Amino acid sequence: MKNYLLTFCEDYADEHNVPALNIMNEEEYNAWREAEAGLLNPNFDELKKAYRANEKRSTDFWKLLKDEGIENTSLIPEDRQDLKDLEKEYRYNYKYLHHPKKVNSYIHAYLGNSGEGFEDQFSDFYLNQELIDAKIVEVFEVSDEFVKIFNEAKLDRLSLCNVFTEKGI
Repeated sequence: MKNYLLTFCEDYADEHNVPALNIMNEEEYNAWREAEAGLLNPNFDELKKAYRANEKRSTDFWKLLKDEGIENTSLIPEDRQDLKDLEKEYRYNYKYLHHPKKVNSYIHAYLGNSGEGFEDQFSDFYLNQELIDAKIVEVFEVSDEFVKIFNEAKLDRLSLCNVFTEKGI
């Protein structure tokens, strides 16, 4: 059976420059790869549609002002109540819609030094395999001898393996 070393945050890690490390056998690794990295937003499609409609309203509003020769909402003439009403609707109804997240996920690691930790949050990765594809988690096939030394040196205590099991919400 194959063994794999997984790493996370190798480039910046924590203040002690300790990356998250974990060893998995082939069965554990395959199960982890196929597991969810986070929870899907059940309203994503609806929120995305509302966001796109908001973008269109915003673009249309600013195009209308530009076509009227108005560069700023504060420059709308007093006698243009139609534009003032559109500006009020834009300002209060559409301005604060934000791009929705498809998934809310994160991976984190707690170190063996009094529970300090570090994490990254994501909005585009649903399955752990996607974290590997994006090179956020690096995977290396390792020998049985490496696993033995890793375990004897208790390197899993240096950066605990919960980084590879947590789900975000």
